[in-house]
Amino acid sequence: MCRVGGAKALLGQVLSIKPLLELREGIVAEAGRQRTITRAMTTIAATARSHAPLRRIALIHAQSPHVDTLRSLVADVASDYPLIVADMGPTVGTHGGPGLIGLTWLEASGDNRR
Repeated sequence: MCRVGGAKALLGQVLSIKPLLELREGIVAEAGRQRTITRAMTTIAATARSHAPLRRIALIHAQSPHVDTLRSLVADVASDYPLIVADMGPTVGTHGGPGLIGLTWLEASGDNRR
């Protein structure tokens, strides 16, 4: 699990920095930083778009007020199934806190498409 140190978290809060995290093959890593929530969500949507077409895509959040904004940013991302919008589970939500928002997806892989 990736944790943000106290000093780094305080500096990020003062500067309004939004960290972007990526989970790939079971490892959490920093995927960048943005200064505004709008830029952060635009970056997330662009990353999903760059992996399209997708098999499935889901927007997950912990009481985020930005659900509709991110939903509209990914509305045009090609996927075999409709977008899923779901509440963040308690395990991840505990570490991220209220307002956490993100996307997860399964890439379409040639012969495995169903």
